[in-house]
Amino acid sequence: GREVFVLADTTFGACCVDEVGAAHRDADAIVHYGRACCSPTSRTPARFVFDQSPIDVDDAANSIRAHAASLGVGTSAARPKALVVIADQEYFWASAALRMRLASTSGAEGEDLEVIVAEAVNVEVDPVRSGGVRSVASEGRERVGASVFATTSGASREECAYVWLGKEGPAMTHAMLVLSDVCERFGGVAQYNPDVGGGVKTEADGANETARALKRRRFLIAKAKEAQVVGIVAGTLGVAGYQEMISNLRRLIADSGRKSYTIVAGKPN
Repeated sequence: GREVFVLADTTFGACCVDEVGAAHRDADAIVHYGRACCSPTSRTPARFVFDQSPIDVDDAANSIRAHAASLGVGTSAARPKALVVIADQEYFWASAALRMRLASTSGAEGEDLEVIVAEAVNVEVDPVRSGGVRSVASEGRERVGASVFATTSGASREECAYVWLGKEGPAMTHAMLVLSDVCERFGGVAQYNPDVGGGVKTEADGANETARALKRRRFLIAKAKEAQVVGIVAGTLGVAGYQEMISNLRRLIADSGRKSYTIVAGKPN
C-alpha cells in the first residue's frame, strides 16, 4: 500500500536531499542515491546510498604504508603523529577492508606512525525539527566532508598528515580547502587514485587548482569585509538550521554597522 516516487533534476546541487520536492507528495522518507553533502535534514528522515567503485585494497594498503614510512624521513620537515586516509564516497564500502589490511601490515617500516582510515558519517539522518544547528564534530571526532575520524593517540588535527583516496574532483577540492591550513607543514594533501594505483602521489592532481581556489576564497573574504551592504542569499529550504544561520548573519552584520538584505532563491531561471 506504499507509493514510491523518483525525484530527479533538482534545481540546486544534486548532493542535497530534495526535501522541497519530496514535500510536494507529503513523503514520509527519502532515499538519496549518489553523491551527498550529508547535511542534516529539517523535516523528512533520509538515508544515503553511495556509489561503489572498484579498488585494489591490497595495493592501496601497501601504497599508504609506504607513504607513511617516508613521511619526515631524510628531511628537515617535522614528522606527523598520524596519517589520516580520507576516502571519496564511492570507496566508503571498502573502508573496513582497507582498515583491516593496514592493521595486518602494521609491523612494517613506519609502524610508529598511526594510520587511520576515516569513517563515513551516519547514512541514516533524522530531521532536526527544532531548527537548531548541530556541530559537525562530536565526541572529539573531526569531520571533513562526509568523513569523520579521531586519533587514538590524541593527536590534534594540525599534527596529522592526510591522504585523499579517490579521483580528482569537487569532493577532493573541498577536502583540500578544508585541510589547507593544517597540513601545509607536511607537504599538503597526498593522493592515492584507485583507478591508477602504483603508489601515493605526494602532490595531489588538483593541488594547483585548489591553490587558485584558496586564493580566490581569501580575496572574496577580504572583499566582503570592505562591503557596506551585504546580501544573504538563501539557496536552500531543506537543510536544518538555515533560519537560525540567517538570523545569526543578520545580527553579526548589524553589529558591525552595516546593512543586509535577504534573498530567497526558490526557482532561479
